[in-house]
Amino acid sequence: MKILFLNPNWNSISPRIFPGCKRPHHPLELLYPATILSKNHEILVIDAFLERLNNKDLQLRLRSFEPEVVVMSTAPSYLFWRCCPLDISLPKKVSHIVRSSSKAISIIIGPHPTVSPKWVLKECQCDDLVRGEAELSVAEFINSGLGNLHVRGLCSGELDNGVAFVEDLNLLPKINFDFLPLGPYHSHSFRFREGASVEFSRGCTFQCSFCFKQWFRNKYRMRPIDKVIEEIEELKNLGYRYIYFIDELFNRDSKSLRKLLEELKKVGIAWGCQCRPDIMTPDLLLLMKNAGCYTIEYGLESLSQKISQSMKKGMDREKSLDSINLTAKLGIETIVFFLYGAPNEANHTLSETVDMLCNLDKQVSFSSGLIIPYPTTQIFSEMIGGKDFFEKEDWEICAKMVGNTNEIPRKNLEKIIILSHLTNHLRSLQIPKFLIRSSANIADVLPAAAYSKIFALLLTIRKQRDIR
Repeated sequence: MKILFLNPNWNSISPRIFPGCKRPHHPLELLYPATILSKNHEILVIDAFLERLNNKDLQLRLRSFEPEVVVMSTAPSYLFWRCCPLDISLPKKVSHIVRSSSKAISIIIGPHPTVSPKWVLKECQCDDLVRGEAELSVAEFINSGLGNLHVRGLCSGELDNGVAFVEDLNLLPKINFDFLPLGPYHSHSFRFREGASVEFSRGCTFQCSFCFKQWFRNKYRMRPIDKVIEEIEELKNLGYRYIYFIDELFNRDSKSLRKLLEELKKVGIAWGCQCRPDIMTPDLLLLMKNAGCYTIEYGLESLSQKISQSMKKGMDREKSLDSINLTAKLGIETIVFFLYGAPNEANHTLSETVDMLCNLDKQVSFSSGLIIPYPTTQIFSEMIGGKDFFEKEDWEICAKMVGNTNEIPRKNLEKIIILSHLTNHLRSLQIPKFLIRSSANIADVLPAAAYSKIFALLLTIRKQRDIR
């Protein structure tokens, strides 16, 4: 059969719908089944996000290839399944284009069909869904000639085979990245503007109240090191100079992780990852640096101990700050994520976080956003109530609650975000701490637009300084 794996052009949707990164990442959830099926089928992978394809371009590509099956996801990449778009307007539109431009059977995967299958089937008018971690189930279903209705995760009409789960990541193939062109995929690094996404581990052992992972990518597992290294060597040969691990918890220490670091050192390529600061150790950090680690993103979320505890982060704040500062002192590009607007957020907890930003090393950068109460998360359950299935109205409630989960107005939270970015750049420019803290006093005076202009100016100055 002729199988098309399609990643829609996510650049076309509003930041209010998709607050995540507007730069493309390798769609690994499509590349895994594409690699498996390439042994017996003709495969085409179209990344409309990377190529910036409009609707007309997509129609022409569909008519040219004439696929018999089209597989697409409701999120830009595995990295954004846990912080996905807040509606399915784009998959709905693309699904209509597929139906009008081909006779293909359409299969949709992703976070939305996993938790809201009836809504996705109704809105997108697709033939089938595969709920959960869909790689193996999609391949099994297509290899059966679409006849095996007992495939785990398969959902269509009255049929619902539960949620697919890849217990053994050894069953996943070494990805063939030749399906996609060498392109400007996001690296998550200031120095390396482009990179490739790779997965070593999947899942997380922690249960943060805001994390949207309960029905997929939850249990912690690791892939075989040889497959991971083979992929990285292939990507290096293709011309990539930087690798970004999409793992939720890269620094969960183990013999396997340390073996991976040994092999990465032999490959000789720069790479970055996401880590949890309170479980980082100095010796592991040194091993990572020596293995080529160039960037680490830490999910700190809040410097208020009260808010951190309410988010079920369970972090030791001082240990976390020590790890973050040590990372920066070792010369590793260090980025810290903050989330504002938790249900019990208050002015004094916001001030506590902003005031403590100055205690971080000047080389540490911040990235801030509003907390999103996704369906299935503990925050959503506490505010709306627990459910087994979620419908369109639940996602609409989720979207309305962003920045509105407490008594602090959303516009004030947005100013705090801009203020934290402002603090970030003032610190990097060696501005004295007392002047940085005094900038908070004008938070209620300047409109958000003025903060945005100041932020853009400081960003330009910082970039020029880094170039020199």
